[in-house]
This record gives sequence, C-alpha cells and structure tokens, in this order.
Amino acid sequence: MPEDSSVTSSSGNGNSISDIDKQTSTESVVTLSTPLPTDTPKPRPTFSIPPSDGINVENNYSVIYVDKTAFNYETVSFDYNLIYPPMVFDYLANVRTVTEKKAGTSEFGTKSDYSVTYETPNPLAFYEVVIYDRITDEVVDKYEIPRFQKKTDKGKFKVFESGDYHIEITGNLATIETVISVPPQNLEV
Repeated sequence: MPEDSSVTSSSGNGNSISDIDKQTSTESVVTLSTPLPTDTPKPRPTFSIPPSDGINVENNYSVIYVDKTAFNYETVSFDYNLIYPPMVFDYLANVRTVTEKKAGTSEFGTKSDYSVTYETPNPLAFYEVVIYDRITDEVVDKYEIPRFQKKTDKGKFKVFESGDYHIEITGNLATIETVISVPPQNLEV
C-alpha cells in the first residue's frame, strides 16, 4: 500500500502519482510557456508631454507613440490609460513583394510566345492592432489587414472608448510606421 493512500491513479491499480512520475517523463511531450499577453524584448515607450512639434495642428492631437518597424511575425506591445478618447492610429505600410511571371502564346499575327513579369504584395504580409482591456484581458477593439492589396498602403482608425489598455501591434513581411495620437488632455492628467 502506498504511503499516501488518498492519492491513487484513476486506473485503481494502487500506484500513487509519485510512482507514476517515476515511470514516465513528460519533458518530451509538453513545452513550458508564458501566459498571454507576453512581454516583448523591445522596450516599452515612455509617455510624457511631447514638445510643441509633437502636436498635430491639423487635429490638435498629441502624438504619444511613433514607431517604424520591419515586421517579421513580431509583436510590439505597450500599455496606455486613455482617459479622454479618441485614440487615433495612423499607419503607413511598405509591403515586401513577390515576382510573378505569366507566359503565353499570342493568338494574333505570327503567334509568338510572350511573358509578362510583375510584382504583387506578398500574400503572407499582414498588419494587426489588438486593444485589450488591461484589467479583464477582453478585446476592446481590433483592426486587421489580413492581406495587403497594394505595395504601399496607409490608413487610419480610432478607438472611441476610454479605458486602461494593453495594445499589441503585430505584422509580417512589411515595414510599417505606426503613429498613435490622443487629445492633449490625456497628457495633463
């Protein structure tokens, strides 16, 4: 009878869990990991009142984050407490391309062979911004381009809810400049 009779295997053969551990090893079966969201090795941005050139006169918003990243399945993450919405995301993406070649035979004239070479955005290139509530880890908003249609793409989207956010920016096969702006009242708090 095992030393601790309260812990037995489910098969009822009387082996304790410690006896089973000695018989089999799970080291080759599972891989230890960290829970999400996982911090990235990239340093988090520091927030302060930007100089006067950091304020976009056009819409009177303060720029709190500017980063140009060559994404290769990387994630940039940081936290921000948005008190006065909206939070405006602007991006400019330069997407890596793939070269494709089409060949054929002309159906007119002397029927000579021809080929056309052209570049298209890499079908594996993408860009995604996910905004989580930092307290509950629920997704508050998500903006995604699963596949770019142009070699250069730009766009804008906004978050209209206030909250304490964890923001993750992910992409692949593209160099993307992301600029995040908020009303200047957020920096005065």
